[in-house]
Amino acid sequence: RRTMTIKVNTAASALSLLLCTFLLIPAFSFQSLSLFRKRFSMAPSLKQASLRGVEADLTTKPSLIVFDLDGCLWSPEMYELLWEGRGAGSPFTPIGENQMQSNSGTVVQLLGDVAHVLEELHSNPKWKDTHVGISSRTDEPTWAKELLQKFQLPESKVPLQTVFRGPIEISYDSKTSHFERISKSTGVPFEEILFFDNEFGNCKSVSRQGVSVCHCPDGVTRDAFNRAVNSFPCQWGQVVQG
Repeated sequence: RRTMTIKVNTAASALSLLLCTFLLIPAFSFQSLSLFRKRFSMAPSLKQASLRGVEADLTTKPSLIVFDLDGCLWSPEMYELLWEGRGAGSPFTPIGENQMQSNSGTVVQLLGDVAHVLEELHSNPKWKDTHVGISSRTDEPTWAKELLQKFQLPESKVPLQTVFRGPIEISYDSKTSHFERISKSTGVPFEEILFFDNEFGNCKSVSRQGVSVCHCPDGVTRDAFNRAVNSFPCQWGQVVQG
């Protein structure tokens, strides 16, 4: 009888274990499936990043390239002329290659490889479908416009102003406001725009709009331009260091 009791207890224990197994497996499976779904639903950014990578392979050039002016295309900045020259900036006189002299005698010079980069955008057929614009918060818009008229490209000998066939935003409100208007007026999405600026704060704020941005604290150099073009389109919020 004792042997039979032990066998019955053993059988009961086995049956209990079997029942627990059948109950736990569905619960575990449901929990695992829920966790999987949760992780999958949390990964839209990875999916978008993957799609963005595909776009990068398919899109070789931006539809619109926008440049800042002061400290990005030339130096010194207009506010420096305003203070150092005691308000004597214009008229500007050409004094050498890529150089202008202000009314107070201060020399304004194109930075880096600005002249050659703009020459390429103007003359190279591969850029014929890309428009070029300006986003500047310069303190003296009339002086800046005069410099754009008087500086010339090194080979075609046309004014810099000729290159800028795209939107011109020269006003003291924020760069993000500039790009809101630029995108709206041109119909070009933020993701199809490339922007060059020497101030990192401007670069970071505009990059959060979805614009591809290159920070060039020493002005637009050939290396900075190539790196920005090769990185286009950038991930949201990314700033290319020129």
